[in-house]
Amino acid sequence: MKGLKAIIVICIVVFLFGLVFFIMEQSNMFHISRVNCNFMGYSEDSEKIQELASSLVGRNYYNGQIRIIKKEIENFDSIKSVKFKYSFFQELNIEINYKDIGIIIGVNDDQDILKSCYEIKNGQFYPVAVENGLSLNGQKKVIINETDFSSLNNKGINDEFYYILYSVKCLLNENTLITKVKYANNRSKDFSWMSYEIPTLNIEVQVREPVSIGTLLDCSRILMQMGENDEKKTFDLYSSCLVERF
Repeated sequence: MKGLKAIIVICIVVFLFGLVFFIMEQSNMFHISRVNCNFMGYSEDSEKIQELASSLVGRNYYNGQIRIIKKEIENFDSIKSVKFKYSFFQELNIEINYKDIGIIIGVNDDQDILKSCYEIKNGQFYPVAVENGLSLNGQKKVIINETDFSSLNNKGINDEFYYILYSVKCLLNENTLITKVKYANNRSKDFSWMSYEIPTLNIEVQVREPVSIGTLLDCSRILMQMGENDEKKTFDLYSSCLVERF
């Protein structure tokens, strides 16, 4: 009799759980009306992930399709972690954390002297010994001035800086002759968005405005075809053209 009672209790519990889940799945309370994606880091996969996330609008949060989409997002190579959070205002918030880009941040003072080095993990700056930052051991590095670094450290790392780091990673993977990349959060007449040097070719490039990764790589390929120069040449790169200074 005790065994029979235990079976009956288990059946009732399973039935109640199933009933509750069915009610939740059918209830309009859990229908998603808006999806918000919060990206930590940058990847070219962002657009595809946003499309996948948007396909969840109109679905019930407890529908099996939610788990399928979450798994699809997690399968992207660039993804470190994904979190789904549902609010009772029919909003689904998705936190997407990309893998670390692997770029060292070198902070220079007003005399352009390296003072400190950092790496980014989980959206935060973590100090790296300066001597390690100098030697790099094959690592890639972006130089930033103290003022811009202080702003990013206080306000949080913005999407533009994440894009800069990803762009630099792609650029340095393409062209190993580039030795120094600098970021400047000031695009006035005398400054650029980003700059880099190719010492073996005696070339400096001032990226005057935000450009696509494809434009950066095309510029690098064009300059490599030019070969070595007897005198230093400086080029200004815009989204639509590459201009040599005279």
